[in-house]
Amino acid sequence: MDGNRFDAITKALTAETSRRRTLSGLLGGALGAIATILGGRPTLAACSGGAEACNSDADCPRAGTRCQQGCCFACAAAGASCGNRLCCRVGGRNLSCCNGTCCNATCCNGRTCANTQTSNTHCGRCNNACGRGSFCSRGLCCPKGTVNCGGRCTNLQTSDNHCGECNKRCPNVPTITHCSNGKCCPTGTVNCNGTCADLRSSPAHCGKCGNSCDGGRCVRGVCGPPPPR
Repeated sequence: MDGNRFDAITKALTAETSRRRTLSGLLGGALGAIATILGGRPTLAACSGGAEACNSDADCPRAGTRCQQGCCFACAAAGASCGNRLCCRVGGRNLSCCNGTCCNATCCNGRTCANTQTSNTHCGRCNNACGRGSFCSRGLCCPKGTVNCGGRCTNLQTSDNHCGECNKRCPNVPTITHCSNGKCCPTGTVNCNGTCADLRSSPAHCGKCGNSCDGGRCVRGVCGPPPPR
């Protein structure tokens, strides 16, 4: 740079107008640096429609909003289109955008929103299909008539450890009780529609559930005449 040009620039900087511009630029830069240190939030005026300024989702106090480009905007709920919006948070996690729709499950192959706990096509994980005669129970392929209890396919109608529901254990098996049709019954009896009946002597369930002796006696599982008066 020649001496004449340097002198011209120096003279311009000493002018009052240039000094104001220089100070304004320096002040703006300083404020920008401070904003960056504090998190770089935009001013409230920068967010339209009364939306709050934000740095992260934690700064958005209203339900159904998320931090998008520095402002808290309405997010897309499960099943809604997520083409131009972020998906909402459910249970502390963000829904995924799966094939253009917000998914509150697992996005398999980028196309299918699948509940891997119940999906027969994506059981436990994506693309794990259950075979014929089985279904997906809590993420495990189990034969029909059984359910997944702690990682094992269990018949709730007969299991003494899972009688009627998972982890419901019949006490003192088998000497005192056992599991009969999903109910813990005394040993030697059968669950007949919620009633533990002795099929050898029950007048209402003689020999089998529902077989009534119509006022007669049940002896060794066979209906007989009523006792003499």
